[in-house]
Amino acid sequence: MDQPVDEQTASDLAAIAESRRLTALQSHMLARNVTGAVRPNRDIHLWVLAHLLSAVFFCRHSAKAAFDPADCALEIVLAPGAERRALLARLCEGHKDVRVTAEGVVAALPGLAFETTSARIEDALAFGEFFVTGADGALFACFREAVLALAAAPDAARDAVGILSRGIAKWRRERLPLGRHERLFSALIGFLLNRPAAERRGGLLAFDDADIVAFWRQCVDRGDRLMFRTAVERFRDFAALVRRLQALRNLHSAADLDIVAAHLQTAAGDDFYLSEEGAAEASVLQALKSVPDDPNALKGVERDLVATLAGLMPFHRERSLSVLRVLAFGPVQSGIANRLRRGGGGPGVEVRVTCADAWSYEAVQSRFVELRAHLETLRLIAAALRFGDGAPVEGVDPDALAQAVARGNLALKRLRRAGFDRPRAELAEIFAGIDGAVTDCAAVVSDFTAEIDRLGERQTLAARFGGDKPVFAEILTRAYT
Repeated sequence: MDQPVDEQTASDLAAIAESRRLTALQSHMLARNVTGAVRPNRDIHLWVLAHLLSAVFFCRHSAKAAFDPADCALEIVLAPGAERRALLARLCEGHKDVRVTAEGVVAALPGLAFETTSARIEDALAFGEFFVTGADGALFACFREAVLALAAAPDAARDAVGILSRGIAKWRRERLPLGRHERLFSALIGFLLNRPAAERRGGLLAFDDADIVAFWRQCVDRGDRLMFRTAVERFRDFAALVRRLQALRNLHSAADLDIVAAHLQTAAGDDFYLSEEGAAEASVLQALKSVPDDPNALKGVERDLVATLAGLMPFHRERSLSVLRVLAFGPVQSGIANRLRRGGGGPGVEVRVTCADAWSYEAVQSRFVELRAHLETLRLIAAALRFGDGAPVEGVDPDALAQAVARGNLALKRLRRAGFDRPRAELAEIFAGIDGAVTDCAAVVSDFTAEIDRLGERQTLAARFGGDKPVFAEILTRAYT
């Protein structure tokens, strides 16, 4: 079995396969049903199960036979394969519109017309047995609810399928290694796969900055007021998972991520989701928290700028244009959402959607260049406080160190921020605990500003902003007016 399931689920599936004497192919189908990897319609076996039970209940009601729907459903689901056809024939006996044949079952009832094969019935009932006996009984209440809905109304098969589908989907999200990502990525992967061939630059699942905007536009067109930053984060997380799944193959739908996860050596758990990029992001955010408010090494706005970059890592290097767009137009959309939530405050939505208040890309660049310079000043101050006694440091050029210390002392003298007038010994003790954090923050900001410079070399930032502003204004207008 190549499905990424926990040990208990694997044991449940093995027990069902053994008791039902399933073939290897049938066992594989059961596992795919449970993990949601069946395509094109993974609800097909739930559809067969619901319609089969509904047809039987219809026959029992027509025969005016007293029966307990739950017991009847359990009898059908758990019946040995050799006895199942005879059992179904007996339960449907006397009703000409429901026929049990050597090939399967045919029903021609008002609002319930279907035909299915014996093989598909076997797959559906094996799946039904997982609802009954698997998952430590977690799905049985869902199964019983669906059965009672079928017994109450002969045309409730669709409702029953919905009940079963929601139940197993919830279980998958909670128990499968990538279950909680499935809903998140289903629309994104569908978008990537449905692009015209000419727009698939680099492969089926490869994407660029333009694809992110196109996906966001598609969500808005469907009535989803998705935040642009959320769209960027979704692509970022998807790219991280693709990198993490080294044995990536046959990724045609979101659920297939579950299959690929089986090839990972990492056990499913919270650390499963912490990619190298995620660990780096957490490290930078932790570094920010370690920088005290006194002395005021980083102002609130400076912390926010670093936190924004950290929250989008590694796109600050890989998709710097998308990060620029988040920084420029994200506050505009957030302002619209906040105004709608509060019911007022500030300019109206019709004004905000024009993006008149959006930061230009040049303004974003200027802020980060200033932040980079300030972080470099803090690094020089840290060096001066640490090595200011003039003692030589092994492996460090003494002249270069002396110059850095001198520059740091000058920067400390000129810096006009609260708390930097403390005694030098106190500042030295504080900076000894945060110099690593300052270095981490400086590295992220430096990487981003370098990528902005590269963008500007290919096309001026003013021209890029001039082209993007009407696009974002149009999409925000469609979303909010």
